[in-house]
Amino acid sequence: MKSGAWAAESYNRPVIDLFAAEDTKADRAYINIRTAAREGSSRARAHCEELWRDFAPYASKQFIAEFPYHLHQRWHEMYLAVSLLHAGLDIQCPAEGAPDVRVQYCDGRVLWIEAIAPTGGEESNPDRVVYPRQEPGDPPVAYSVPTDQVTMRVSGALRDKAAKLKTYRDEGVIAPDDQAIVAINVHDIPHGFYDAERYAFAATYGVGPQYVVLDRDSGAAVESGFQHRPQIQRSSGAPVDLAPFLHADFAHVAGALVSAADAANYPTPLGLDFMLLPNPNALPAYTASQLPIGREWRLAPAAGDGYNIVEIIEHQARR
Repeated sequence: MKSGAWAAESYNRPVIDLFAAEDTKADRAYINIRTAAREGSSRARAHCEELWRDFAPYASKQFIAEFPYHLHQRWHEMYLAVSLLHAGLDIQCPAEGAPDVRVQYCDGRVLWIEAIAPTGGEESNPDRVVYPRQEPGDPPVAYSVPTDQVTMRVSGALRDKAAKLKTYRDEGVIAPDDQAIVAINVHDIPHGFYDAERYAFAATYGVGPQYVVLDRDSGAAVESGFQHRPQIQRSSGAPVDLAPFLHADFAHVAGALVSAADAANYPTPLGLDFMLLPNPNALPAYTASQLPIGREWRLAPAAGDGYNIVEIIEHQARR
């Protein structure tokens, strides 16, 4: 499946044990999966090793060195690459100085994917996202989900990687006719994994809260939809753009590929959870079904301003 010079360095390297490192300073998730003391962690290790059998020829030395210390971030890259492989795509994984995955199409087109798996943010970040503090034995409590803060974390990840893709284009790594997208895994953002679609739409197209209009007399619903919210504010008052895909200055990014899976919670078949949100202003634009995993939305210009969803393409069925 592998071709070209991008992967030549790693292609002939002997496959090593993905869980060989015994460092006590490693990521807690890595240590738990490595020791496999429980059924869930044992299943996660088997899953990682199964992915690794397919991904090992593509992995850089940097990936192997970082896996014990950034397990979820590196797992996301591996899961993405193997999902694309299983979909029959020709991929390469440059070692450094380029996006994480390069997809080569038989018609000569090239699509680059830059992956990121953001967290809730550093402690110094006033807009960081955390779960409510609760001690063992405390009774369950209701709390408000900080949806704006979660959306900002997704939006920030998209913008960070979009800036990196711009640098790759300026440096000539990504050719003018190549496409490029950002793959965002929201699992490590508290509250993000159970409503990934909501946050994906909020951070790309500015889709806001759902609303319903009721008739005063009958009480019947006469209209419903979603508010357009192109901007929110940080706690500092600084604005955050939530509709980058509706702006021309984001044309170098063809779309966002969003996932909420992790090493212990993943779908069958691989890639079923991915959501492709295209950028309608991208140049060159993403064309339907280029990445035949998960599902993707197709947009068309609305009668006035903005865009309408005209189709949702389901590439895979759950087994």
